[in-house]
Amino acid sequence: MLKESLKTICNELAAKSCNYGIIGGLAIQSYKIFRETHDIDLLIEENQISFIKLIMNNLGYNLDFENHEVLRFKKTVRVDFLIAVEPWMVVAIKNSTINKDSIMVVNPLDLIAIKFRAMQNDPDRYESDLKDVCSVIDYFPEINIKQIKHFAKIYHINEFLS
Repeated sequence: MLKESLKTICNELAAKSCNYGIIGGLAIQSYKIFRETHDIDLLIEENQISFIKLIMNNLGYNLDFENHEVLRFKKTVRVDFLIAVEPWMVVAIKNSTINKDSIMVVNPLDLIAIKFRAMQNDPDRYESDLKDVCSVIDYFPEINIKQIKHFAKIYHINEFLS
């Protein structure tokens, strides 16, 4: 159900030329790292909010929550759109790559940066996001540790500063 919903949403976004990148648990799963998830998380550009609302409404989703950083929709699954409110997040969308299912996925380094940002903003998710970050680093030993430390410093994630 989750992956079918993801494909439908991403096909609609592509048809409307909306830039996006999958983040969260489904992004981690796309890297062949096991991680259970129950929702869909996407990163979008701020100028696409009205298109996203229209697309999701046309797909039968109800807007459940909205603020300057997030749009949350519900139907049979929950779909969260993180709005790229920082310049590096817009670059992360542009750097997303297409996976075997023709879905745009943020690259591992940008996913870690997004996780760090989430860890700073939501202490309740800190441990689960930290586990995700460690899984991505373990899976991609060639990842740029200097860049990881850069984002860790920005978001005060002390585990990665030594």
